[in-house]
Formats: sequence, structure tokens, C-alpha cells
Amino acid sequence: MLRQGSVEYGFQTGVTLESAVTPVDLVMNVDKPRMEQAVLNLLNNSIKFSCRGGSVKVSITYPYTGAAGIPGSAYALMAVTDTGEGVASEDIMKIFGRFFQAEEHTTRKYQGMGLGLFITKKIIEGHGGIIWAESKGRGLGTTINALLLAS
Repeated sequence: MLRQGSVEYGFQTGVTLESAVTPVDLVMNVDKPRMEQAVLNLLNNSIKFSCRGGSVKVSITYPYTGAAGIPGSAYALMAVTDTGEGVASEDIMKIFGRFFQAEEHTTRKYQGMGLGLFITKKIIEGHGGIIWAESKGRGLGTTINALLLAS
């Protein structure tokens, strides 16, 4: 799933893709094509907003025990972290909105309609999951986290 388009795109743009996924007995009941779409949206966004020489790292933590009140054995956390442009604090809650783009339309250097993260959020939530973003600000990279129910 990660090899075809994303690795090729990362290679063409000079962005290194890393994986921190330890093989575990993890079973998830998902709509495979939709979940693949969500993961590819996250990877493509991270690659697109990372500069040549930057990196994108995908990690999966299972069982996830990072939040109070969430039973660890029931959840897996997927995180996609990049060294890209980052997100301003005033935009962090907006990036999953329909048609949201941080750039002004008159000065945009990136293509897209602002639907990728919106669609990804709908897919993750449709699977009973939660998705959120973390960034220390512009120029400091972004991590998108998706918490998903494991079977």
C-alpha cells in the first residue's frame, strides 16, 4: 500500500519515507479501499508539504495506552510525522475542514482543493476512530494522529 505512489512521489521530491511499524498481531475490521485512501492522503499531504531533504515517518503503536480512559488493548495509534511546513496554531483546528487551505488563493504554490484531510477525517471517524493534528507552528513540521479501534 505504501510503496507504489507515495514512495515514487517521495523519491521524485527528495523526501525520505520512514516506517516505525513493528510487526504485531493486530486485526482491524476496516473498509480496506477507504482506509488505504486515508493513509495515502496523509502520506501525500506530508510529502507535498515537506521540502527536498525532509522526511515523513509512519508509526503504529499497538496497544495504544497514551490517553486516560482509553483501554490500551482495544486501540492502535497511527501517526504520520513530517518535517514540513507545519501548521500555524490558529489553523490547527481548521485543517480537517472542507476546502481548507492555509495558503492564500492568490499566492498558492501547492495544488489541491483542500479536501484530502476532510475526506481522511470522515473515513477515520466512519471507522469509529479519532483523528487530530499536532504542530509546533510554521516551519516546524506536523504530526497527524489517527486512533483506531482494533478487533
